[in-house]
Amino acid sequence: MKDCKKLLSLILCGLAITMTLAGCSSVYRAESSKNQPIEKMAILLLDDPYALNIGEIDGKSHGIGVFKRYELVPGEHTLLLMRISEHGYTGYIMEIIVTLTAGETYDLFYDIDKVDEEERSWTPIIVNKETLQEVIINRGEWRQNPNF
Repeated sequence: MKDCKKLLSLILCGLAITMTLAGCSSVYRAESSKNQPIEKMAILLLDDPYALNIGEIDGKSHGIGVFKRYELVPGEHTLLLMRISEHGYTGYIMEIIVTLTAGETYDLFYDIDKVDEEERSWTPIIVNKETLQEVIINRGEWRQNPNF
């Protein structure tokens, strides 16, 4: 069973990366916000979805695909970030908690600090595009995805 989950995870990640490279990246809009006007949404833009991506929002997968723009209802959200390397999904995940405001746009990017020759520390950062204020209120640690 564990091997099946790992295989399924690899297939889904490969498919997501393939779709993205084929130009299928688009906008993700949370199910709870389908009928909301855009000015009542919080917009989250990914600087480099090929290196750092969102796997889950508030405990729910957004399905297959790599998105550069997320339209979310305002408020507190838990995001599960996935780290991607030039070889594909690394299996590393981090949970962060953010507070987003209606009508505001945010950038999600990362900072890489070199720890030693082989290790680098990735720090996800989310800032309000207008005020440049960081909005992550809790940042977990990178850990190996148990399903990978």
